[in-house]
Amino acid sequence: MTMMRPLSAKQYAKSEGRRNLASLPFTEKVKYVIELQRRLQPIYAQRGIYIKPWKSWN
Repeated sequence: MTMMRPLSAKQYAKSEGRRNLASLPFTEKVKYVIELQRRLQPIYAQRGIYIKPWKSWN
């Protein structure tokens, strides 16, 4: 059986962040999606892709 290498700090942080996000309630996940859309809007606009971020959850 081959030995598995331990996770690097970057890999561990990524998997830990995913676990934390999965444990959040749905409304908090939606807030993260809205924030992500707001941050990505200017980047996509520079590439010619126009997105319209959600305004709010409620």
